[in-house]
Amino acid sequence: MALKCDTRTVVKLGIELGFFPPEQVPKARPYITQTRTETGFDEKREHYRKRWLDAIAAKHIRCSPGKPKRVSVMALSKYSGIPKLHRVLASGRLPKTQAAVDASYETLVQWQQRKIRWAISHMRENGEAITVYKVRYFAAIADTRRKLDEFISECILREIV
Repeated sequence: MALKCDTRTVVKLGIELGFFPPEQVPKARPYITQTRTETGFDEKREHYRKRWLDAIAAKHIRCSPGKPKRVSVMALSKYSGIPKLHRVLASGRLPKTQAAVDASYETLVQWQQRKIRWAISHMRENGEAITVYKVRYFAAIADTRRKLDEFISECILREIV
């Protein structure tokens, strides 16, 4: 009470200053902050610039190996490590970044067409028989109105010729 501080503060300072003999050191040590080296302004700026460039470099998501991934604001946010990118863009303070994201954004139909092309090429590499139903199933496209069946058949015919 005379020090007008918490007991944990006294224990922490006692450990830091070495007032406790080794046999009396408490088993549960309080959190002691470590001194950190400060990064310079230029290093921080380069780090954040790289993250923003990754956010608008949708080419990496589009050209990634394996099953295609949709290029969306959330995908760009995850890839670049910028949390809540959609909120930053909605603020309206970054018009150039918004324009770059809009230019690389994929609609649902564009993404489905890219998945269809990937499925057909993957099935050809494996030597499988290609039908409209199999392509739709392999690409995981729920097309209940069968709007993409014509596109699928065109892609199949273009690959044969």
